[in-house]
Amino acid sequence: MIACAAVAGAISAAVAVSVLQAKDLHGGPVTFGLLVLGLTGGVVIGIRTAPSLLPTLSRRRLLTLAIAFTGIALLAAGLVPDVTMVLLIVALAGIGAGVAANTGHTLLDQEAEDYRKARTTDHLHAVVRVAVALGALIAPWWRR
Repeated sequence: MIACAAVAGAISAAVAVSVLQAKDLHGGPVTFGLLVLGLTGGVVIGIRTAPSLLPTLSRRRLLTLAIAFTGIALLAAGLVPDVTMVLLIVALAGIGAGVAANTGHTLLDQEAEDYRKARTTDHLHAVVRVAVALGALIAPWWRR
């Protein structure tokens, strides 16, 4: 559950500072929009493709791999000075975050008893919302 919240918080923090990233890349509103599209659209693609991705890996290993991939991709996006490469990297980071979100949710559903699934899922959504809010509020302040 914490893993899903951490990845969601990382993506929201990346979206929050993407306006600053676009300025650093000498871009404008279009660059900002493309960065946000890459991050959020990548999450949607990752959620949709997660069940068919690496079917030989266990869900636990896939979750670990997706979290590590997302973190490394977000780190690389902050270090690369080329707009095209940054857009590709943030799209890949979004895909990794979507895979992590889907895999974490699936693991939580598999491990929870039937009568607790609804409350566990509601708790997961609440924790993710708090992580997204904290990431969006703290990241721009932290980057100054």
